[in-house]
Amino acid sequence: MAEVLGIVGSLAGIASAGVSVVSALTKFGISIRGSNEKINALAGRVSLTASILSDISATVKEHISGFKDEEFRATWSKVLASCEESYVRLEKGLDKARKSKGKSLNLSAWGKLVWAIGGEAEMGDLETSLERCCQQVMMMQQAVQMSVLNLIAQRCAPPMLRFCCGLMQLQGSS
Repeated sequence: MAEVLGIVGSLAGIASAGVSVVSALTKFGISIRGSNEKINALAGRVSLTASILSDISATVKEHISGFKDEEFRATWSKVLASCEESYVRLEKGLDKARKSKGKSLNLSAWGKLVWAIGGEAEMGDLETSLERCCQQVMMMQQAVQMSVLNLIAQRCAPPMLRFCCGLMQLQGSS
């Protein structure tokens, strides 16, 4: 059981990192005048992913007996590592962009962030990584929900079978 609590902690930690990045993105976007549509879209994607990770963490914690640490990590560790890596890259870029007050004054918030990340190509890679992370976390959520439904079905199956068999016996005796 302690192993599975490690899963819950990992999920919650990465979700928390995502929430921190969303907060930093929002504050950064507000601090610089101009259109922040791209910053807001990026924050929205990270927020959605973090929210889903938080939901998965709560679901796994609630149904902890049905999850095995080794299997979960074997299946999902690359996804979690990718999300965490993307959040770290974004956080570092935000730190660099915030510290560049005197440099690149004519850039929008998005422009400063792109510059801080390393240019258009690097930013494109990061956006792709964040999108992939979001999609894979959605798949993880569906897999976890299916596992929970399977657990519930296993717990309910014997009483339901007895009930159905009882009905069939009643119908046979009438």
